[in-house]
Amino acid sequence: MCVRHLAFVLLIWFPAVLHAQKAEQPCPAPQLDHGYLGLKKETYPHEEELRYACDEGYKPAAEGWWATSTCDNGQWSPKPQCIDETSCLPPTIPNGHYIKNPNGWYSEHRGITIKCDDGYELSGQSDRIRCISGTWPSLPVCEKSPNACDEPPQIPHAVIIKQGYQEVFGENSKVVYECESGHTTDGAATETSVLCSSGNWTGIPSCRKWTEIYRSKNNNLHVAALILPLSLQAFQSCCLEMCLKFRTNNWHPSFSLYVFCLIDPAKYTREYFEVTEREYLREGAKKNFRCPYYPGQYSGFKCISGRTAYTSCKYFHFNFLHSEFLLEAITLYVT
Repeated sequence: MCVRHLAFVLLIWFPAVLHAQKAEQPCPAPQLDHGYLGLKKETYPHEEELRYACDEGYKPAAEGWWATSTCDNGQWSPKPQCIDETSCLPPTIPNGHYIKNPNGWYSEHRGITIKCDDGYELSGQSDRIRCISGTWPSLPVCEKSPNACDEPPQIPHAVIIKQGYQEVFGENSKVVYECESGHTTDGAATETSVLCSSGNWTGIPSCRKWTEIYRSKNNNLHVAALILPLSLQAFQSCCLEMCLKFRTNNWHPSFSLYVFCLIDPAKYTREYFEVTEREYLREGAKKNFRCPYYPGQYSGFKCISGRTAYTSCKYFHFNFLHSEFLLEAITLYVT
C-alpha cells in the first residue's frame, strides 16, 4: 500500500518540478549608474522591454540617446549601461573583423586592429584605428582581393560538402563537390575538390549518371558492368568477354575500367545499421552508415579487392569485424 501511495505522489510531484524548471524567470530592476529608467518597477516579466536614458556627459552603450533592453529569463539583454560620451561603440567593418571588448564598448584612445576576412584586403589604409572623442575616424575598408574567387559554380547533380555558403573565397581555397547518388565525376569518383587560383576555380568536375546494363556469373563470382549512357552504343558493339579481360590494370581504347563493390540494402535488412538505397563503392573507398538504434554510432564499409568489409555499430571507429563478398563490379566509361 505504501508503495502505491509513493508512486501516486511521484506522478503528481515530477510534472510540477518539470514545469517549474521550464518556467521563465522574471528580471529584477537593473542597477543603472549615470542614467535613469523610463518606468521603474521592482521586477519585469520575461520578454518585457524597458527603456532608459543617461545623464549629461554620458550616453547609452547603444546607438541613440535612449536605448532598450529586454528581460530574457532572468537576465537583461543587452545589459543596460551608460558610458562616458567620449567612449566609442564597436565599429562596423564590412568583410572585416577585430577582437571585441567583452563589455561592449571602448574607452577614449583605445585602439583596435582590423583584419579583413578571407578573400578581402585593405585598400591601402592602416589596419589600426583609435577611438577619439566618441568616434572612430577614417574606418578602413576591406575590398575583394583581385585573386579571390566568387562562389563556386553550380553543377547539375552535385552539392558542396564540408563548407557553408559564402560569396567570396580567398586564393588557394578548396571546396569539395559530392555527386548525387547514382552519379559520378570524371574518373569514377563520387567526390572531387576544386581550387581557387588567380580569381578562377580550376578543375570544375561534372557528375554523370551510371547505368547498370549487365550482370552475370563469371568463375562463380558476381560480375556487374556499369557504363555511362552516352557510351552504351559503343559497349553493345564490344564483345563482353573481351571487355572483361581488360578489367584489371589494363587499358582498352574505348573504356577505362574500375572495380566497384555493390552495397545492396536487401542484404542488410536484419542489421542494426541503415542502408536505404543501392550504392557502388569504388575500390579502396570507405563510407559510414548510420545506426538508428544507437545514436552517434556508425557502421563502416570499405571496398577491398571487390569485396566489402564492414564493422558493427561503433563510435566512428573503423575496425573491420566482419567481411563478406558482395559483388565484383566493373565500370566502363568514355575516356
